[in-house]
Amino acid sequence: MITYQELKNASQLFMSIGKIKSYITKERFELAAKCEFNITDEKSIERMFGLFCEVPNIMYRIACHDEEIKDELATALHIAQTAYENVEINSAMLPKLEEGYLYEKDKRRYFYRIGEDGAIQELDVNLDSPFGIITFGDLLKRDDVKVTGVTHYRGKIERYNSKVEYYEGDIVFVWGDPTDRIFFSWYDSDAGVYLSTDEGWKKLLYTPGRGYLDKNKEPDFETDNCFSDYKISKSGNGFKIMGNIHKDLSVLMERKGGKDVL
Repeated sequence: MITYQELKNASQLFMSIGKIKSYITKERFELAAKCEFNITDEKSIERMFGLFCEVPNIMYRIACHDEEIKDELATALHIAQTAYENVEINSAMLPKLEEGYLYEKDKRRYFYRIGEDGAIQELDVNLDSPFGIITFGDLLKRDDVKVTGVTHYRGKIERYNSKVEYYEGDIVFVWGDPTDRIFFSWYDSDAGVYLSTDEGWKKLLYTPGRGYLDKNKEPDFETDNCFSDYKISKSGNGFKIMGNIHKDLSVLMERKGGKDVL
């Protein structure tokens, strides 16, 4: 029987992972593993990063006393924590305000703040729906609301019979899923950070100490190549939308000594 202390420890673990997981990319994880932990084996790093990304999906195996995974995950968490300490975090990622849709022809996402010091929030508006226009109009009537940005609907990524909506400017972390035994590859070049653009998905270039932005704080693209949704969602990949550049760039930035290094 699981004890109260074990449940308490598990709860604290999940809270910790949930806090840092949004900011840990494969490149950041790999850099920390090599520089801080002297781990150079690419296969080992790839596997530990995959295990970290798949928590809590693999917790059942840990509960079944899989000692190998326990040791690897423990090391992975230490590496992730170290990588997290070098990430620039400027603001909280708040959940968006949901709206029911009837159509998808002209769907926009507006970013706004309430008050001068309010956190940036989101509102999805279907401009083909009278309800959507009225909702947005009511928001704009408030004197303390300031619209800070807007983007538009791009499509849906389909994976495992589910669909994930995405917008222009969405930031997506992609990693190799080691639990996909058939299609997973240790050296899958698809892993990395991608940005949704009107041309397609573009992979961002990682620069140690600076992150995924150039010196002008603009997304730094690895190449001019554009990719379809398949690049993100194909078998063997895991992915998650981590934010939007029109709302918050902090997930793409590095920090050094608590100061912005850009």
